[in-house]
Amino acid sequence: MAGWNLQVPYWMVLASRCLEIFGLAGLMVPINVMAFGFLPKDKTTSGSGLRKVAREVRERLGQTAAEVVLSLGRSQRPSR
Repeated sequence: MAGWNLQVPYWMVLASRCLEIFGLAGLMVPINVMAFGFLPKDKTTSGSGLRKVAREVRERLGQTAAEVVLSLGRSQRPSR
């Protein structure tokens, strides 16, 4: 993907995105097994809540980073 330009065919972008999605889906089960495998049964709900909070923090940080990048791009454009 590093060598792609605007002339890349749509099917190639779509195929690489599908491969990425299937690869990440294959990681979710082992990650959940590792996250909950070592917890005692009575702490499973607490672990689930903590995992949800961590996911939401990660999402907010990603959204903030995207907003910063977009705002920097807007501020560097020449005014008309």
